Amino acid sequence: MFSIRESVQTPGIFFLWEAWQDKAALGLHLNLNVKAPYLLTLQLFYTLVAAQGVVINISSCFSHRMLSGRASTAYSLSKGVIDAFTKFLAHEMG
Repeated sequence: MFSIRESVQTPGIFFLWEAWQDKAALGLHLNLNVKAPYLLTLQLFYTLVAAQGVVINISSCFSHRMLSGRASTAYSLSKGVIDAFTKFLAHEMG
């Protein structure tokens, strides 16, 4: 019998230009780095709860750390969302 006890997610896309100025690039960041893990978690949520499983989201240090000369606004924003999502999900799951 197949069971799910863990969901490990580490999506990532990064562009070296200021994607916050480019709506299409921002959309790519948000779709892959935020929407994909959110929808996967939503799909597996009740199975994981029933199995007393866990969700592991691997983010990036760039969600809270900036480097001079590195344009990472959209990427950092999307990884910050994953950090917050993971913390609130853990709180709601107990």
